[in-house]
Formats: sequence, structure tokens, C-alpha cells
Amino acid sequence: MIKAIIFDYGGVVATTDYSVIEWAISQCKHKEKAEQVMNELLVPFEKGKITNIHFWNEFSRKTGLELPKDYRNLWINSYRIKSIQDKSMLNLIKRLKARGYKTILLSNTIEPNASFNRKNGCYSLFNPVILSCSVGLMKPDKRIYSLALDKAGLKASECIFVDDTPRNIFPAREIGMFPIHFRNSVQLEEDLKSMGLKF
Repeated sequence: MIKAIIFDYGGVVATTDYSVIEWAISQCKHKEKAEQVMNELLVPFEKGKITNIHFWNEFSRKTGLELPKDYRNLWINSYRIKSIQDKSMLNLIKRLKARGYKTILLSNTIEPNASFNRKNGCYSLFNPVILSCSVGLMKPDKRIYSLALDKAGLKASECIFVDDTPRNIFPAREIGMFPIHFRNSVQLEEDLKSMGLKF
């Protein structure tokens, strides 16, 4: 019996903002190298292993990018404008909660964005909230899925997992969850109802 739905955040509940990444790479002379450095640094950043300041100092050192004076605020200045919650998704989640389903958040994110979301109540519909930057693990590592189950006190077979990234879907299926590849709220609602959920 399904007791919970585990949601991704960016690309599912809200829009995903890649503009800072795109800007930083575009400012570098050797863009291929800059993209490689960006990808290398994003992993420990999303796992909470390095700070915002360390991220930018390392990116600058390795790519030659001259950082603006307010570089500490690059992520948050963009995120606060471009990360917009999907009202139809919020409504769907509220309806699920009203019918007694547990709604859980499992998100790969960086601390500046997570901090903004916490302060603005963006995670208020979810419990528990598992963030990569807080637990030191990232999807698609199976351990973070297991951690979400442990924190929620649930079995994999009691959970539906919703994510917009295909590579994050496979581990959920492998540990016994029922995954849904998210495209939009209408498709998600249809899929949930076809799996027997009533809300």
C-alpha cells in the first residue's frame, strides 16, 4: 500500500535555474575546460563538502575567471528571481497531504539555494526534507534514497518516487520504490491515479 510520495524539487516543484553556471562558463576563455571544472566542483558543493566561497575561489583559480565583487551572492541573486514554484504542483501536493499521504522531499541542491528555500517556507509541504548539501550524499547514490526511507520510517514498497531526471529514477526502482518520470503536473496526476491513489 502506498503511504508516501517522494518528490524532487528543481524541475518538479519549481523551475531549475542554470543561469549562473551558464554565465560563469561563458565568461571563460577556454569554455570546454571551464565546463569540466564546473562539473568537478559542483559535486562536492552539492554534497556540502565545500563552501560557496571555496567553490568560486577554486573555479577562478582553475579557469582564470575574474570574480565580480559580489561573487558570494551570485547563486542567490539569480535563484531568488528564476526559481519559481509551480502552483499546480503545490495544489497537487496539498491534495495528497489532505488524503493522508506523506509528502517527502529528496533534492540535490547547494546550500545558498537551500538556505533561501528554508527561509521562504518553500519546503513547508514536505516532511522529512532530505537535501544533498545537508547529508553529504547525492542522487543517484542509492544511499540517499535509503536515508529518505529511514527518516520517513517507511519501506521502499510504500513509496512513489517522482523526479524529472531519468538517471535518478533507476536507483529508486532498484531499491523497490515505484518511480515516475516527471514531465508536468497533469501527467503526474494521471500517473498517480493510474497507480490507485485517490486525492
